[in-house]
Amino acid sequence: MFNDRLFIVFDFFKNYTKDLIWLKELPYLAGDGYYFENGGKLSNIGFEISSSVKIINRNLVKCEIGANIGSYKNKVVSLAGEPIITNLFNGEIISMEGKPAALFYGYKTNGIFKTEDEAEMESLKVIDKNGNERLLHAGDIKFVDINGDRIINENDKQIIGDPNPDFYGSFYTNIVFKRITINFLFNYSYGNDIYNYIRSELESGGSGSFIINQSTAMLSRWYYDGQNTNQPKIVYGDPVGNSRFSDRWIEDGSFIKLKSLTINYDLPWKNNIIRGINLWISLNNLFTI
Repeated sequence: MFNDRLFIVFDFFKNYTKDLIWLKELPYLAGDGYYFENGGKLSNIGFEISSSVKIINRNLVKCEIGANIGSYKNKVVSLAGEPIITNLFNGEIISMEGKPAALFYGYKTNGIFKTEDEAEMESLKVIDKNGNERLLHAGDIKFVDINGDRIINENDKQIIGDPNPDFYGSFYTNIVFKRITINFLFNYSYGNDIYNYIRSELESGGSGSFIINQSTAMLSRWYYDGQNTNQPKIVYGDPVGNSRFSDRWIEDGSFIKLKSLTINYDLPWKNNIIRGINLWISLNNLFTI
């Protein structure tokens, strides 16, 4: 529009996929291993809008800005059996009918028990690695008990995050002044959750057989009755599973990134052999907010 000064593109898509390929575990009687199976249906619906405008369009000076934004929603329409749970870096993702694919699946938390009286009032128990029941005490994570049986186990797992963004996109600026061209490119995402695996290791408090280096966040860990903190106490081996996969490690993954900055200079040098020379420098991933 306006003699090529304004450019707009709108894309809408609706995609339906069937006979998805799943990696499934063999039944116990068939032996150890996995096999591929066709089954399941997935739907995707979304849009993307792109636009650019030439603010200045003269011989020696040009300035163009552009942007695009997109959004999609996917849904598992059907599965060839039970929900599919995949283990990944000590965490779990789940795909189930009626929900988006690959959601984070684990325990929800509600802070920590700051006093022993608070812990005794709840009387929550966990099942340790040896199958024994253990009471949660002051300084332990207060896990959400879904079914009200006061035992934190597999039955209390739920969806704790969605890696799919609400919307995503990019925007750029292209400036030309005589023989110099400067280009900025930003991209962004909003509304997606991420699993911070690195933090789950550095704030685990020694959940393995030996204690690895921990971050300075552990300096605020609980160590006296009534302390107001969100960092649980440290107990060797983590017998009650305070560091288990939970929404403690799920974070807002929204970001804006300066993806690239490019500066180009067109040398005024031409002859019968050389048609032109461009000198340029490009910087990638300069910063992320």
